[in-house]
Amino acid sequence: MSEPSQRTTVCVADRFRGCLTGLVVGECLGAPLDGLSPAMIKRLHDEATEIRGGGFLGIQAGEHSRNAAATLCVLDSLVQVSRFDMDDIVARWLAWKNSGVRGLDTTTSEALGYIEKGTQWHDAGRKAVQSQTAGNGAMARVAPLALFFLNDRASLIQHATELSLATHGHPEALGAAVATSVLLAELCDGASVVDAVEVAAATGRERDEAGIAGCVRGSARKDLRDLGTSSYCLHTLETSVWCVASSASFEEAVLHAINLGGDACGHGAVTGALAGALHGYQAIPQRWTSVVRLHPHLLEAADALYRLVFPRA
Repeated sequence: MSEPSQRTTVCVADRFRGCLTGLVVGECLGAPLDGLSPAMIKRLHDEATEIRGGGFLGIQAGEHSRNAAATLCVLDSLVQVSRFDMDDIVARWLAWKNSGVRGLDTTTSEALGYIEKGTQWHDAGRKAVQSQTAGNGAMARVAPLALFFLNDRASLIQHATELSLATHGHPEALGAAVATSVLLAELCDGASVVDAVEVAAATGRERDEAGIAGCVRGSARKDLRDLGTSSYCLHTLETSVWCVASSASFEEAVLHAINLGGDACGHGAVTGALAGALHGYQAIPQRWTSVVRLHPHLLEAADALYRLVFPRA
């Protein structure tokens, strides 16, 4: 991670657009590659560079999947309610779950099932984790919170924790979601990757999460071939930070992430959000944004969120 410690000059409104659009672009690129190994991807595509359909879910080109759908519930709630309302977000998640969604991760499905049966949302994630591992399902969903609470890190950390608690109550999953939210907020605020990593690591240490802090900082010492590709939250955190820190552009970062295979959908989404926050919307190739079906809605919602955060801009 050799990037100089200096603030970058992309305007904040463009970072809002970049963060949200990048998340969905990354997911759309990665979803058809879910479950494949790098060798299998190489045999099929040499290198995957375009948004395609296919994969085990039979996804259409430009169609979003589980990470974007859950994130969209958070985003639309913030824009329409103009505040963080966990009950409203949970209601949107339940409606989404019951709409025939494909590819819903097991932990989220189980936690929302507990809520439907009367469990309070702040207990559901902990109940689900009794039979599940520390998955990455909550990590992409914090992106709208990182924008909405850009100027209030304490509220961001509190609400990112609450958002994760509803579905992913494992301590590592909570820590990874918070770390992702801090990284996104720092990058959207103009920090370099180096500085954003230091702030996220310091937050982990303050929260007694040495494993999270070590994961964020330790990614710099990894080689691409050593990165974890599963849906384990620390693999996703380490891999997404490495891909963004080791790349000169949005495109390079996301292509690194998805061509690792494994949970290419989740890694693509988190890496895309981070890279979009860093490089801005204008850095995302138009050949990708033109295919994404959510694209117009993402731009409208990002701009609405920006006006809520900066009403006098």
